[in-house]
Amino acid sequence: MPAVHHFVRFLLLVSLTLLSGGARAIDVVVVLSERGPGYLEATEVMVAELGRAGLTVSDTDVRSANSLATALAQQTPRVIVTLGYESLRQVLEARPRVPVLAALIPRSGFERLLRDHASTRPAVAALYLDQPIGRQMDVIRLAFGAGHRVAVLLGPESSWQRSLLTASAGAQGFSLQLAEVGASQTVAHALADVLDGADVLLALPDTQVYNATTVGNVLMSSYRARVPVLAFSPAYVRAGATLSLHSTPVQVGQQVALMVRQHLQAGAVLTNQYPADFAITVNERVARSLDLDLNAAMLTEQLKRLAKKP
Repeated sequence: MPAVHHFVRFLLLVSLTLLSGGARAIDVVVVLSERGPGYLEATEVMVAELGRAGLTVSDTDVRSANSLATALAQQTPRVIVTLGYESLRQVLEARPRVPVLAALIPRSGFERLLRDHASTRPAVAALYLDQPIGRQMDVIRLAFGAGHRVAVLLGPESSWQRSLLTASAGAQGFSLQLAEVGASQTVAHALADVLDGADVLLALPDTQVYNATTVGNVLMSSYRARVPVLAFSPAYVRAGATLSLHSTPVQVGQQVALMVRQHLQAGAVLTNQYPADFAITVNERVARSLDLDLNAAMLTEQLKRLAKKP
């Protein structure tokens, strides 16, 4: 039975329990930005993990709740988990009085929402969608070798990482080719600048740089220049990127559940974290056409061994 069917059956059981008078206080409410497969998969994992720990979980999404503030007030959870940008935005506007843990959201989007709600926000932390810069540089070294020239397009949402990129690239012996996208330079012009002489293009989450309008041209131009692309989502690999470093919905759900358990059952303070677990996806057709021999399973294992080193 597909995972989503198991999830739906669980929700029906919860509803029947409530109707029969066996209701108990809700420990965690999960608010989804949408009911897409990734969001549902992460939610199902959280429900299972937290249920095994004796915690009760309810869920809603921003489209089905007529009034999110009313729904949250009626359920009086101890923690709210948001999945995606829109769910966090609406939860912050509802001004809850309990801690909020955000997931499936880039660090830049999370910090922008915190700035927008600086005067009214509750205690809020995030499990970032982004991978640490050092981990991304490790992937480049494992996949392509040392001494390479790494091209990076920076936009308004990613320019804060310039110093991190410089330090991490220097530690690996890479040289950086940076270009900023903004009012004075389009994505196409910035891309042409950084691809010249580059060995790999590192894509960072930034909606001003990588979006539905620009990504096709970025991937095609990089391919024509024979520059492999390390992306941040398997969707980009399906679209033509050479490989991606990302965390799966299952991995995100497991880490969120652990953070919530530690908070509710051990008194740990919710803090911002990067993903602890990760996966690598390779577009084998693109890799072969660029004369690259890349094995996703081997790269993932090598990267995990590096992560375990002190």
